[in-house]
Amino acid sequence: MRFRPLEERFWEKVDKRGPDECWLWLGSKCGKGYGHIAPPRRRGNSVLKAHRVSYELAHGSIPSGLLVCHRCDNPSCVNPAHLFVGTTRDNTQDMLKKGRGNRSHPKPGARGQRRAAKLTLEQVAEIRDAFGKVHAKKIAERYGICLAHVYDIKNGRLVTMPK
Repeated sequence: MRFRPLEERFWEKVDKRGPDECWLWLGSKCGKGYGHIAPPRRRGNSVLKAHRVSYELAHGSIPSGLLVCHRCDNPSCVNPAHLFVGTTRDNTQDMLKKGRGNRSHPKPGARGQRRAAKLTLEQVAEIRDAFGKVHAKKIAERYGICLAHVYDIKNGRLVTMPK
């Protein structure tokens, strides 16, 4: 049995957009929204994280002990231009700089949003406007959220808009 190359299998599962946009992983994902793909010669339940594969295909191997972090904070994004390597501390500093994960570092213009929110209020409004015009699954993929969150946003259960 001949295995198809990882690179070939990988890129067919990516929705490539413009060079500055998120390239969304269309394959299987873990519960946190990160894509994964089986390695060329799979053993047991091992999988490779899609954003790490993307980084390695574009930039080469990842130095031991380093993470592949997202500039865009979208776990489904595999655009190599949005990925960088760093330590856990680098990733945490990036998170805090962006106003996520700590109430003492509010994100500019984030009034009314939860501190660890993945979506801005503008994105929530876009999702509500798109609902019914675009399939909910496509909306979920575009914003890197699960389908249930799309319906929660549509029905006002997930995010409350400020008055």
